[in-house]
Amino acid sequence: MTAVIITGAAGGMGQEIARTLAREPLSGAENARLALVGRRVESMKGLAAELRDLGAEVELIGADLAEPDAAALVVDATIARFGGLSGIVSAAGTMAQRPLMELELDEWEYNFAVNTRPTWLLAKAAYPHLAETRGSLVAISSTSGHHPATPLGAYSASKAAVLILVKQLAYEWGPAGVRANTVSPGMIMTPMSPAAKNEELRRWREETIPLRRLGDPQDIADAVAFLLGDRSKYITGEDLVVDGGMRSGFVPRATGLA
Repeated sequence: MTAVIITGAAGGMGQEIARTLAREPLSGAENARLALVGRRVESMKGLAAELRDLGAEVELIGADLAEPDAAALVVDATIARFGGLSGIVSAAGTMAQRPLMELELDEWEYNFAVNTRPTWLLAKAAYPHLAETRGSLVAISSTSGHHPATPLGAYSASKAAVLILVKQLAYEWGPAGVRANTVSPGMIMTPMSPAAKNEELRRWREETIPLRRLGDPQDIADAVAFLLGDRSKYITGEDLVVDGGMRSGFVPRATGLA
């Protein structure tokens, strides 16, 4: 039996990724086997029940991935339960919203500890198992990792680091058949999004997007499922931008709303 690890499983995107993989197990699997990772197991119990109703086998793992030792423990717990590993979705995230001149060192380091480092440590711990199954890793970056955005200096830098980290993983691990890709969401309506709490900001942002809507977690889940599975078996080291076309043209800045 092989499984998929999903970090950030209690968040909006993580939950939808888990639902999508439960409905559409990876190629060759009769039922999905999912290891859901979050800081609090309690916050994932409702999702786990929903996934089991969809036929998935689920393991809940409580772990704070900002702690360096947590990644290896997550991989060990997954192997102990399922016996193998075919995929990792690295979706845990945090966002410091302050200009760089106002940012404290601990805020900067925490953004990298949550947004960047766990992808490397999870991949490193999981490599022997992914090589055995010729598995796949998908990490969530962001369009903010492609360009600067006030006041997201630490967040943007940490997400940009994810992009090159995953390309490096793909380069080093390709000969073993292990694929690694990223998904860069644009403006997605999740509880983490400022637009979720500001109707004026939401309307303005929709006007800057060619498709004239914010994305939703299902848009990201579909992209992740594609890159994780066999339909993308000759794709590695790539970043799939899911932003409704926002980066295809100039986006004006609305003072006070960015």
